[in-house]
Amino acid sequence: MLVIKMKGHWVRANRIVREAKPAMSRIERHTHEIFHFLYCMDGAAIAYANGEYLTIQKDDALLIAPHIEHAFYIRDGFLSIEAKFHCDQDLYQILSRSPFLICRNDLTAAQAMRDILDEALKQDMYFEDIINARLLFLMLAILRRSNTQENMISSDYRYRQLVYNGKDKWLSAVTGYIEDHIGEALSVRSVATHFGYESGYFSSLFKEKFSYPLSQYIAEREIEAAKEMLTAGRSVTDVSRELGFSSVHHFSKKFKAMVGIPPTRFNERVRVQLAVNVSGDQRFPPTGEFEYHTKSWDGEHYL
Repeated sequence: MLVIKMKGHWVRANRIVREAKPAMSRIERHTHEIFHFLYCMDGAAIAYANGEYLTIQKDDALLIAPHIEHAFYIRDGFLSIEAKFHCDQDLYQILSRSPFLICRNDLTAAQAMRDILDEALKQDMYFEDIINARLLFLMLAILRRSNTQENMISSDYRYRQLVYNGKDKWLSAVTGYIEDHIGEALSVRSVATHFGYESGYFSSLFKEKFSYPLSQYIAEREIEAAKEMLTAGRSVTDVSRELGFSSVHHFSKKFKAMVGIPPTRFNERVRVQLAVNVSGDQRFPPTGEFEYHTKSWDGEHYL
């Protein structure tokens, strides 16, 4: 397996975990020899790290440095994607300057961790290298933002903000409209009509500005929305209906064509607790299926 490098920096993932922690549960205090990055997909938890208590909610992320004692307390349920990793010495020193780093409503982390989960689920050719590359990108993006004190993105328009970030007002308005109306059987014609254009000209204009066909962009956004809903526990029937597909069959056919597997199979994959050992590095061998199992919690005492 390759080690992905950029200007001397590399990250190697040891384990990717998707875990639904039940209500009134806790993960007792513990430490790792490696970094622990946690992204909250849904729910909320109270995280203990280095003597501080932090509330973690949807789209928040938390990076905990090696050898820092930490724990988690869950009142109403908590769904997370977590990465355990190690890295080159220079990056290790930079990331370890603080015992922990919390990222509020971090949509860069949201998209990167969902992509990492996809790779861990499918385990196609080079999945380990792709996971390492995405983790390295994410850590460098977090460091850049923390160093420049850049404000976190607070909009739900994930793709509009991540892919284009509003540099073109017209394009930002179009992608924002698509985000707002996912589930309304969008088409090139319906979007063009909303903005007062003829569909052929509008489609050409979008491709010129975005370097991507509008029809394909709409289709991919619908399927990405479907994947997020399925990952959050929604049924295939509910997702198909909410996204405005004419039938479950039509939705399933389109989903399989774009994702490679039917939505029923995707649903089965994302519903299971997942722990994938990415690296065989014997310096940091994973222990146990999920390493630290949840225990009951009375909701008051932080043990």
